[in-house]
Amino acid sequence: MDGDFRRPTLAKRFGVGALLPGLSECLRGERQLSEVVYKLEGSGLWLLPAGMAPENPLELMQSGRLPEFFDQLGTFFDWIIIDTPPCFHLPTPRFG
Repeated sequence: MDGDFRRPTLAKRFGVGALLPGLSECLRGERQLSEVVYKLEGSGLWLLPAGMAPENPLELMQSGRLPEFFDQLGTFFDWIIIDTPPCFHLPTPRFG
């Protein structure tokens, strides 16, 4: 699941297209889960892209729909891996 609304990368990395509907559309109530989870052929993996970037990602994540959404995901999947934005930035070490 791509949980990075500002810089989503998973859909592009897995070659399924960057403009697919996904998590943001589900949290806004515009799509159902079954419409935005994509099976990656030959890998046994499923992908939930971030979807279209919302105007205020934090507001969308705090809308109260996320716990219900995870409950719904949990009925279909045993493991859910979430690619999130970095929590903090470490400075690049300088040698020499």
